[in-house]
Amino acid sequence: MTEYVNLHCHDHYSIMDALAKTEDYAKAIKKIGGKYLAITNHGTLSGVWEQYRVCKKYNLKPIYGCELYVVENNRDKKRGYNHITLLVKNETGWKNLLKIVSDSYVNGFYYKPRTDWDKLFLYSEGLIALSGCLSGIISRCILSNEFDMAGKWIKWLKGVYGEDFYLEIMPNTMKEQKEVNSKLVSINADYGIPMVATVDSHYISPEDAIPHDLVLAIGRGEYFYDESRHHYSSNDFWFHTGADIMKAFLKHHKYLSKTEIKKAIGNSIRVSNNCDFNFDVDKKHLPKFVVKESWNYDKVLDVFENKDIKNKIDYLSASCLLGFSKIFNVNLCAVDRDEYKMYRDRLVKELRVIYETGYVDYMLIVADIVNWAKKNGIEVGTARGSVAGSIVAYFLGITNIDSIKHGLSFERFMNAPRMKVEMPDIDVDIQANKRQCVLNYIIDKYGKENTCSIIGHSYLAAKGALKSVATSLKIPFVKANNISKYFEYGESFEQALERNADIKKVFVADDADDEKWFDFSRAVEGLIRYSTKHAAGLVITPGCASKFIPLCKDKSGDLMSQWDKKDLEFAGMLKIDLLGLRTLDIISEVKSRLSNRGISLDLDNMDLKDKDVLREFNRGNTDSVFQFETDNMKNLLIGTPVKKFEMLPMLNSLGRPGTLSMGMHIKFMDRANGKEAVTYLHDKLKEVLEETYGIIVYQEQVQQIAICIGQLSPEDSDRLRVAMKLKKPKVMKGFKRDFIKGAISIGVDKRKAIDIWKLINAFATYTFNKSHAVAYSYIAWQCMYLKINYSLDWFVALLNSEIGNQEKISQYKTHMENVYGIKLFKPDINKSDVGFEVGKVGDDTGIVYGLSAIKDIGVKTANKIIKMKPYKSVEDFINKAQKINKKVLEALIRSGATDFLGDRLEIVKGLFGTGKLDENSTLYPLLRSSGDNYGYLVDEDYYFGFYFSNVFKQYEKSINDNRLLDVEVWKKKAKYYNSIKGYALISRRYEHKTKNGDIMCFITLSNGDIDVEALCWPSEYLRYRKLVKENTVRGFSIVKLHKRNKNEDQKFVIKSVFKI
Repeated sequence: MTEYVNLHCHDHYSIMDALAKTEDYAKAIKKIGGKYLAITNHGTLSGVWEQYRVCKKYNLKPIYGCELYVVENNRDKKRGYNHITLLVKNETGWKNLLKIVSDSYVNGFYYKPRTDWDKLFLYSEGLIALSGCLSGIISRCILSNEFDMAGKWIKWLKGVYGEDFYLEIMPNTMKEQKEVNSKLVSINADYGIPMVATVDSHYISPEDAIPHDLVLAIGRGEYFYDESRHHYSSNDFWFHTGADIMKAFLKHHKYLSKTEIKKAIGNSIRVSNNCDFNFDVDKKHLPKFVVKESWNYDKVLDVFENKDIKNKIDYLSASCLLGFSKIFNVNLCAVDRDEYKMYRDRLVKELRVIYETGYVDYMLIVADIVNWAKKNGIEVGTARGSVAGSIVAYFLGITNIDSIKHGLSFERFMNAPRMKVEMPDIDVDIQANKRQCVLNYIIDKYGKENTCSIIGHSYLAAKGALKSVATSLKIPFVKANNISKYFEYGESFEQALERNADIKKVFVADDADDEKWFDFSRAVEGLIRYSTKHAAGLVITPGCASKFIPLCKDKSGDLMSQWDKKDLEFAGMLKIDLLGLRTLDIISEVKSRLSNRGISLDLDNMDLKDKDVLREFNRGNTDSVFQFETDNMKNLLIGTPVKKFEMLPMLNSLGRPGTLSMGMHIKFMDRANGKEAVTYLHDKLKEVLEETYGIIVYQEQVQQIAICIGQLSPEDSDRLRVAMKLKKPKVMKGFKRDFIKGAISIGVDKRKAIDIWKLINAFATYTFNKSHAVAYSYIAWQCMYLKINYSLDWFVALLNSEIGNQEKISQYKTHMENVYGIKLFKPDINKSDVGFEVGKVGDDTGIVYGLSAIKDIGVKTANKIIKMKPYKSVEDFINKAQKINKKVLEALIRSGATDFLGDRLEIVKGLFGTGKLDENSTLYPLLRSSGDNYGYLVDEDYYFGFYFSNVFKQYEKSINDNRLLDVEVWKKKAKYYNSIKGYALISRRYEHKTKNGDIMCFITLSNGDIDVEALCWPSEYLRYRKLVKENTVRGFSIVKLHKRNKNEDQKFVIKSVFKI
């Protein structure tokens, strides 16, 4: 077999231009006994770490490269570019390619990331240059018959790259390629420039040409069958073996002698052998934490009264000891009590691991960021993820969770073996509206050039692939949407078929288009659809970022890494996730309001035995409470005795889709309520599972079982957790053997050991991180404490955080009025503030609707309106209203914000005069009927999304003595009644076309206290459609509801609708 290396290959990081994925190439190369994998994507180095991992997996040598877009001056905003292919020879070449590619994005991006000839000249060392495809500068000169110019470029490139410059010849059947190849043979003879055979591969086999063509159509948003759209000019861009390329040249390029072809193929080996660069994955590139010169150990000495400590302790240890002294008000080194000895031992253990793994600076940098934010009045969360399991993080102030008190595992966060292959991960929640302040601090401290955000890639899983292909094939949206619902979010086709082997039957067997749709979708699965900015990630490098990572820019023009989070970990970069959390905005506003009244709260040290807080959780009154708002969470809280804080992390973990699908929550509730006995497969499991009633809830419990029964080390227990989560059968097999062997060694029966293994294997995939659950439950506790003790302040802050979201404001209005008796007053231009604010109407204290929350009125305009207060009369309002535009005036009048001034009709006449308002004016209805109930309801529904007017009082004559639709009572008696009939307001409706083309409708019914979602099937909706349309918001209907399913008491079906 002819030995050959294809030096010009594109994978899925040439986004929506290549069909082949990196591993596809590796498999093809391994199949023919190849040794090298070269990838040269368009203008980007995003895929180099995937190339590294794939090459390591398949024992191949990677050749890193890039196909660049080159212009005369990349600062000029002009269209047009030339291609050139660069390959990395050595470390110098890699650094130079980094500079070129980063500059092409940061300074030269114009439709494409463009470099220029000057940059190629400056940064040529250590790089091999190939002349490129038909879009290369030499090919373009040849095709335009500018042979002298072609000669000049050849001399220039030869002068820049010397013996590392090659002419690319390709075997495709395009007429232009034959012309270029023929001329390159002459150039080879005239200038002595060696030729190298390449293919410009974009897919693996000839059969992939059609799905690749589909990829091009999807990427450009074009119809697949449109002949005028962008196509490749031939179907020859597949991955060729040595034999394939020899055959293609001999068949289609007969002007090339066999000797010339062999030499060009042989040069691919020569180039490959000259490429000798790979990444050093053991090398970390962490910035150094600089200790301020003003800092000294005197304050440590003052605390510990130990003069010898000065020369034996460093900044991290000292900071931890100081943190301990602040928390417990004692000297850890001087106290011998057992309760503190636990902390001392744990601290020594954690510090040893942090020192050994080289993450001292990482911990100090994160601590510095968190503590700076706190000192500057910015709310910081409890630190999500596993870091809450670290006592060092607790003492440094990164988290306020005491890992010893809550029984959390440090190994889940960091252990020496795992840190050799991945970085520790600290995710910090920051007050969302102050996140930029924290980012500015980091940028100012470490330098703008040393920090950047992180790219994120959106991959086509089964659901996304189906929808993307459907769009390009013009398959009806409703059909595509309905069929895609058979696939879970993020699920692959393989996983879907494993879950349900009959799923392909959804695609009609005798429908050729559907079969093609399914096959095409499988072909494009796993491709990158687009790239975007990671919502929270930030990289800090020890020097200029472009020296370590390839850069690009996000939409706002800020620097962004071309490598995603996973790649940055492999590269040994310090990555921090700073997530803006809106809940912290709410907490911050509440604390600020209380501080203005002289009330100071320490939310970091709360009483976790507060009976009032526990009682409210148990009642399920968790609207607006972080992580506990969903119906599933409420049902868990109501159905479980919540007598202690520790129950919240358990329920937080159980209320997730995976655990709910397994029914673990039902068994848990039955055991917690004493309906089912708590049993254990072995007595030793009791010490691990007793707190969770014998059920595996946490990932840490899987690890603990592996340690106490399987006799695995803490580090191996963590590896087991990862293997189970990722379903790695080969790794699992080895651990199973070790686990059973360890269990037998401590006297566990082999059969029982196997059963315990099966138990943890079954639950490991769906268990949750206890550290994360505890940390987030603590935030939930803070929310509930503020909500029940400072209700007015809580709901003001909450509603302000939801401005622009009418649905949420409506939900919280109902909740605070029904549960806490707090009224929401309609807007009033004299009483309202910009946002929601506490106010009085008569003798009642409540919350006054904010002007900026009224639809069509923004913050800037609301401020202008408020500055002109007070409005003493209609005349005064009319006079001042000249400074307000018509749309805002309309919003103020129709929302009722001016009602205190008098009749809306009079205000409209005073502002506009009746002559200026014709039937097309949105204010015209007010001229016809002042105080029209229907008009008021329509307006309130538009401007607020709910009703301030007492609709039910207005219609009480129509309702007479008939009862309102009381769904709550029905729920309690659901086992006795399958249907209910009563009066309700149809407040909202949404029509939906079924896959059969019939119209069904989702309808929101209101009885004045609560809203009920119900659906009306096509058969019933056909009968009642006209009535539903007429009665939406206009008036009451008699509605008969049925339960949708026997066991689903909260899902309803409308069986009949009658007008009053």
